[in-house]
Amino acid sequence: MILGIRNDALTTDPLVQLATNNKALSKSLERLSTGSKLARAADGPANLLLSEQLRAQLASLEQALENTELSLSVVQTADDALSEVGRILLGIRQTALAAANSAAYNPGAVAGLQGQIRTSLEAIDRVSQNTRFSGKNLLDGSFGGAGVTNDSELVFVKAGPNTVSSSVSGYAVDVSRLPRRAFFEAGLDDDDAAGLTLVLEEEDGNAITVRNGPNSNAEMFYSKLVQAVEDANMNLHVSFDGDDLTIEHQQHGLAKGFT
Repeated sequence: MILGIRNDALTTDPLVQLATNNKALSKSLERLSTGSKLARAADGPANLLLSEQLRAQLASLEQALENTELSLSVVQTADDALSEVGRILLGIRQTALAAANSAAYNPGAVAGLQGQIRTSLEAIDRVSQNTRFSGKNLLDGSFGGAGVTNDSELVFVKAGPNTVSSSVSGYAVDVSRLPRRAFFEAGLDDDDAAGLTLVLEEEDGNAITVRNGPNSNAEMFYSKLVQAVEDANMNLHVSFDGDDLTIEHQQHGLAKGFT
C-alpha cells in the first residue's frame, strides 16, 4: 500500500506557521505605524506608482495653499497700512476745513493747523517707507521698477507710468560699450557652395533666401547673394575673398545662417 502526503500537511509544522504569522504581523504593524497600505514596491508596484503620483499632487496643492496664504499676508499688511493712510488723510481734510473756517479770525490758529497737516504728511511718508513684508518695502514704489540685463556691461531698467521710486530725472543707465554691427563670417569653397541655401533676415526688415544649384561653385553663390541683397534693398555688405564669405550689417542686427 502506498501512502500519499497532502501538501497542506507540510504547513502543519509549528515553526513554519510561526514564521508565517510573524511575517504577516510585521507587515500589519508596518502598515499601522506608517498609515500606508503600500509601504514598499513589493506590496504592489502599479498601486505604489499611483500612490506616489497622488502624494506629489498633494504636496503641490499644499505648497500652493501656503503660497496663497503668504500672498494674503502681504495683501493684508499693505491693506492695513493703506487704511492708516486713509485715516490720516481724513484727518488732514478735517484740519483743512477747520483752517478754512477760522482763517479770517485767528491767523495763529491757522499756523498751528498748518503744522498739524505737515506732521500728518510726514506720518504718511513714514508709513510708506516702513511698511514691509519679509524685509521688502510694499508702498514706497520700489516694486514698480524692474531691471534686466543680457551681459555685465549694459542694464535696462523699465517702470510703469505711476512708478515714483526714481528721482525726478528718472533712472540712470550707464553705457560702457557702443553696440557692434551684426557680423557673420564662414569659410566657403566650391564643395560647400554646391546645393547651399542661405537665409538672411534683417531685424524688423526684409528676408531673402538664396539657393545654389548642385553644380554651382562659390563664386556663383556669391554673385546670387549680392544680387538678392540689392534686389531686397537690404542694408548689408557682402564680400568674398575666395576662402571666406563675410556679411556685415551697416547699422544693426542680422540674421540667420547657413542651412
